[in-house]
Amino acid sequence: MSTSSIASPTTAKGLIILACLGAIALLMAQCKSSTLEPNEQNVGYTYFPLAEGQYRIYKVDEVINRYQQPTQRLGYLVKELIGDTFTDPRGQQAYRLYRYKYQDTARVADYNALSWQLDSLWSVRRAANTSVRTENNIPYLNLIFPVREGSNWNVNQYNQFGTQNPVIYRVRDFGKPYTLHGTNYTKTLRVSQYNDFSCLGQDQRFELYADGVGLIFKSSQIAAFNPDSCLGKVIQGRSLTQTLVASGNE
Repeated sequence: MSTSSIASPTTAKGLIILACLGAIALLMAQCKSSTLEPNEQNVGYTYFPLAEGQYRIYKVDEVINRYQQPTQRLGYLVKELIGDTFTDPRGQQAYRLYRYKYQDTARVADYNALSWQLDSLWSVRRAANTSVRTENNIPYLNLIFPVREGSNWNVNQYNQFGTQNPVIYRVRDFGKPYTLHGTNYTKTLRVSQYNDFSCLGQDQRFELYADGVGLIFKSSQIAAFNPDSCLGKVIQGRSLTQTLVASGNE
């Protein structure tokens, strides 16, 4: 038998070491790849989808109470359209958010065929860990990522009220199904914003977001009560509900 066909113990040991090193390198490469490419759904970005041309249409109902005046009831539609990108004052990429109004709440076959009137121009941006919505030149921190049950943050972190008036938002009911006016959403989350109620008044606000859709519902109940009765008699106040009725891409 030729001795050249038999590997020496030293050579065999070296081959084993090389094989082990190769397996370790492959495993590290796989781990590195999964780290660099996070799952958008796991992070929670899908609760705040953001792309040019997306639109959402909401039915808004308002009730306004003023002392010794008749109750005022308003109903209208709001269309939010995500426009092109620009660099905001913080040097970050943001999207223009065009807000249109239509003074009627009647359900129609084609919402986009309505004569929408431009109401205001806001902006919105989403970074690795935050989503920020600038309303009338005031930035508000809407969500933080990754989204988790009980996550909390100061909505005023990026505006002039940040230190003087910190307001803590909190995620509740993360990933739970929700039915809204006959539409079933398999995964939603609630952002609890304010939840104050006393003899002096109430301030209760929250928003609902759906996976793959974005904001689907908003509720705001703000009122000042008659302090003499402590029975919840409203002196003045405003309640608002905003419900998603249509969405898509242009």
